[in-house]
Amino acid sequence: MESSLVVIAIGAGSLGLNYVNHAGFWLVKESFGMDLAQAAKTQTAVQTLVSVLGLAMALLLSVFA
Repeated sequence: MESSLVVIAIGAGSLGLNYVNHAGFWLVKESFGMDLAQAAKTQTAVQTLVSVLGLAMALLLSVFA
């Protein structure tokens, strides 16, 4: 097992379900003029999508490594 792929999978997993205390959340909320509920839904959906795609790419790369 490639240790670099494990690191990518762990990093991707850490992105999912981001919390509202994160500075990136407030940056996105204020930049796009969203209310708190809308920003929470959007940020959670996007971060979960990025997390799942990162894991899928790590799994795909593990086939070739």
